[in-house]
Amino acid sequence: MVAVSVVLTSAACTQGKLHINFKTKTKGCMYQGTFHKMNTEWNVKCEDCMCSESGLYCCSSASIPSGYDKEACNLMFDEESCNYKVTRKDDPSISCEYKSMKG
Repeated sequence: MVAVSVVLTSAACTQGKLHINFKTKTKGCMYQGTFHKMNTEWNVKCEDCMCSESGLYCCSSASIPSGYDKEACNLMFDEESCNYKVTRKDDPSISCEYKSMKG
Protein backbone atom coordinates (compact mmCIF):
# COMPACT_ATOMS: atom_id res chain seq x y z
CA MET A 1 0.00 0.00 0.00
CA VAL A 2 1.30 3.47 -0.87
CA ALA A 3 0.44 6.48 1.27
CA VAL A 4 0.50 9.96 -0.19
CA SER A 5 -0.32 12.91 2.01
CA VAL A 6 0.97 16.02 0.20
CA VAL A 7 1.76 16.87 -3.41
CA LEU A 8 4.28 19.65 -3.83
CA THR A 9 4.78 21.67 -7.00
CA SER A 10 8.55 21.86 -7.20
CA ALA A 11 9.19 20.07 -10.47
CA ALA A 12 12.68 20.05 -11.92
CA CYS A 13 12.60 22.65 -14.68
CA THR A 14 15.11 24.05 -17.15
CA GLN A 15 15.06 27.15 -19.30
CA GLY A 16 16.79 28.11 -22.53
CA LYS A 17 17.00 31.10 -24.82
CA LEU A 18 15.14 31.78 -28.05
CA HIS A 19 17.02 30.99 -31.28
CA ILE A 20 16.65 32.03 -34.91
CA ASN A 21 16.72 29.45 -37.69
CA PHE A 22 18.76 31.37 -40.27
CA LYS A 23 17.59 29.17 -43.18
CA THR A 24 13.89 29.85 -42.60
CA LYS A 25 14.30 33.10 -40.59
CA THR A 26 11.90 31.79 -37.96
CA LYS A 27 12.22 32.11 -34.18
CA GLY A 28 12.17 29.01 -32.05
CA CYS A 29 13.97 26.88 -29.47
CA MET A 30 16.66 24.23 -29.65
CA TYR A 31 15.99 21.11 -27.58
CA GLN A 32 18.40 18.18 -27.75
CA GLY A 33 19.56 19.20 -31.23
CA THR A 34 16.05 19.72 -32.64
CA PHE A 35 14.60 23.12 -33.60
CA HIS A 36 11.04 23.73 -32.35
CA LYS A 37 8.97 26.62 -33.67
CA MET A 38 7.80 29.34 -31.30
CA ASN A 39 4.44 28.74 -29.57
CA THR A 40 4.75 24.95 -29.69
CA GLU A 41 4.60 22.37 -26.90
CA TRP A 42 5.93 18.80 -26.79
CA ASN A 43 6.68 15.93 -24.41
CA VAL A 44 9.80 13.82 -24.68
CA LYS A 45 11.53 11.52 -22.19
CA CYS A 46 9.14 12.51 -19.39
CA GLU A 47 9.58 16.25 -19.88
CA ASP A 48 6.85 18.70 -20.84
CA CYS A 49 8.38 21.47 -22.94
CA MET A 50 7.20 24.67 -24.56
CA CYS A 51 8.78 27.30 -26.76
CA SER A 52 7.48 30.87 -26.42
CA GLU A 53 8.68 34.48 -26.75
CA SER A 54 10.39 33.92 -23.37
CA GLY A 55 12.39 31.01 -24.77
CA LEU A 56 12.54 27.30 -23.96
CA TYR A 57 10.90 26.01 -20.78
CA CYS A 58 10.92 22.30 -19.85
CA CYS A 59 9.74 20.61 -16.65
CA SER A 60 9.85 17.01 -15.58
CA SER A 61 6.41 15.40 -15.80
CA ALA A 62 7.38 12.82 -13.16
CA SER A 63 6.66 13.35 -9.47
CA ILE A 64 9.34 12.03 -7.11
CA PRO A 65 8.34 10.23 -3.90
CA SER A 66 9.99 11.45 -0.70
CA GLY A 67 9.84 10.61 2.97
CA TYR A 68 10.46 6.86 2.59
CA ASP A 69 12.86 4.55 4.42
CA LYS A 70 16.03 4.90 2.28
CA GLU A 71 17.77 2.10 4.17
CA ALA A 72 15.07 -0.47 3.39
CA CYS A 73 13.69 0.84 0.09
CA ASN A 74 14.84 1.67 -3.46
CA LEU A 75 13.58 4.46 -5.69
CA MET A 76 13.14 3.16 -9.25
CA PHE A 77 12.16 5.18 -12.35
CA ASP A 78 10.09 3.70 -15.18
CA GLU A 79 10.75 5.74 -18.35
CA GLU A 80 7.80 4.22 -20.21
CA SER A 81 5.21 5.37 -17.66
CA CYS A 82 7.23 8.39 -16.38
CA ASN A 83 6.59 7.22 -12.82
CA TYR A 84 8.78 6.51 -9.83
CA LYS A 85 8.22 3.41 -7.72
CA VAL A 86 9.46 2.85 -4.18
CA THR A 87 10.04 -0.84 -3.47
CA ARG A 88 11.64 -2.95 -0.75
CA LYS A 89 15.35 -3.65 -1.34
CA ASP A 90 14.92 -7.23 -0.10
CA ASP A 91 11.76 -7.85 -2.17
CA PRO A 92 11.12 -5.48 -5.14
CA SER A 93 7.60 -6.86 -5.54
CA ILE A 94 6.60 -5.08 -2.29
CA SER A 95 5.93 -1.33 -2.37
CA CYS A 96 7.21 0.95 0.35
CA GLU A 97 5.18 3.73 1.93
CA TYR A 98 6.21 7.34 1.39
CA LYS A 99 4.99 10.62 2.84
CA SER A 100 4.89 13.02 -0.10
CA MET A 101 5.59 13.66 -3.77
CA LYS A 102 7.74 16.41 -5.30
CA GLY A 103 7.17 17.61 -8.80
